Amino acid sequence: MVKLSHEQRSALEAEVDAALAAGRARDAQALLIERYGPELLSFLSAVHHDRDAAAEVFSQTCEDLLRTFDGFRRECSWRTWLYALAKNASRHHREAGAGRVAVALSDAPQLEAARRTTTAAFMRTDWKDRFRSLRETLSPDDRALLVLRVDRDLPWEDVARVLGDGATPAALRKRFERIKLALKEGATQAGWLDP
Repeated sequence: MVKLSHEQRSALEAEVDAALAAGRARDAQALLIERYGPELLSFLSAVHHDRDAAAEVFSQTCEDLLRTFDGFRRECSWRTWLYALAKNASRHHREAGAGRVAVALSDAPQLEAARRTTTAAFMRTDWKDRFRSLRETLSPDDRALLVLRVDRDLPWEDVARVLGDGATPAALRKRFERIKLALKEGATQAGWLDP
């Protein structure tokens, strides 16, 4: 899994803020795409199960970042905001179907580099393949919740911001518990766990 440590995220958030304070918005945008890009692409791959769709939604996310950057009010971390952009782009992609126009690589050259450096090697073991097949039985929104909370370790408040739709942290915790039970039941039925 591609994920920055807490210390790396804190340093990156400070570096982005410093670039903005120095009037270098393009540098701040590039830092966000370059450093959080692989993590976001991995998230989108888990949600979409299709590398091409994930790459397309990632491109839309980057386009949305460039387009809405000046309007970000800093009510959450840059990372949480990027996940919210990715979740919205993902939802729009599913609603609109294929055929979305992606951001030109000339506008964000880091996109292709982030895509090439992302690998799904962590999913190649037999047990992880089995778990991935169980995850695929979940809805895209439930997969997103699982990835954000378990794989990305986002606080419940940030998960609620990313998922939107008026979801409260308490309601998401309950939904998360139902997801865990469903996954456990699926693993038990498949004979991977003892009853």
